[in-house]
Amino acid sequence: MKVKKILSVLLALCMLGSFAVCFAVAGDANVVIGKAYISFVDNGVRTEAGVNFPDALGTIFNRSEVELHAGDTIADVTRRFVEDVKGGKANIIPTSWGTLYLESVKNVITDSGVTLSSFGEKDAGAVSGWMYRLNNQFSNTAIDKAPVDIGDEIAWMYSCQIGADIGGDFNETSAAITGLTFSAGSLAPAFSTGVKDYTLNLPANVTAIKVEAELKDYFTETTYTLVHGGKSVDYKYYRDIPVSDGDKIVISTKKTTEQYDASYNYLGTVTDSDSVTITIAQAQSTPTNFIRAIIQAIIAFIKGLFANLGNIGK
Repeated sequence: MKVKKILSVLLALCMLGSFAVCFAVAGDANVVIGKAYISFVDNGVRTEAGVNFPDALGTIFNRSEVELHAGDTIADVTRRFVEDVKGGKANIIPTSWGTLYLESVKNVITDSGVTLSSFGEKDAGAVSGWMYRLNNQFSNTAIDKAPVDIGDEIAWMYSCQIGADIGGDFNETSAAITGLTFSAGSLAPAFSTGVKDYTLNLPANVTAIKVEAELKDYFTETTYTLVHGGKSVDYKYYRDIPVSDGDKIVISTKKTTEQYDASYNYLGTVTDSDSVTITIAQAQSTPTNFIRAIIQAIIAFIKGLFANLGNIGK
């Protein structure tokens, strides 16, 4: 009886230890949970003379993988990439409200070999600075309050017009889809804003695709929904969507804009939406291709056999 009691106590202690380990791992910011993606681009349209950077720099850092740790925010991932990967400094500072924003990147060498001692706020005009898209959508959330999930896309974009020059106009009310791009296949008919139904023709060997909707304004919320066998599943931006012949991908958008008069009196909100549907037409494997593949395999086997026979006498 005493032995059983001791074993029970030991088992309970082991279980408590296991729970403690689990909680420690779940809350440990040093635990790598996957990858995110990050890029830095300056396509800001200059409107002022005499600025530090009169010409747009273009791509500063190409889209790159970066480690994602448990509990990471955009601020964490940005620091890790600029400082640990690129050896520079991400100058992340508080706003007057106490939240954080990216003021500048310092002491970095761009992917094209240009050395930047500092590039950031007001370097290309009075209202120039860094803005971010998370999964292709601009957000007003402070970077230390914006969580990052596995596979998320962080795009840092430099603006000279408070976002209006890079597809992030606070006054734009339209949620229109203005184009479609796919990682594979051909779209029919060609995209037009007046057409809402399309067919994407895919080769037989393509079983997953990435989809991107180009937008009138990127403060717009975009949903990518796969309809397969009567069931609907939503996918995040630029994720692989598994597809087969007859599936449908529905891309829907929504944008809610606050409106003010000339004296900045609040007038209410305007909500706009858009939607397109893409039907997958997947080519079927033909018997001819199957037979050709078998013949090629047999020929390769015979060649290998004779090669081995020739080596036996050596």
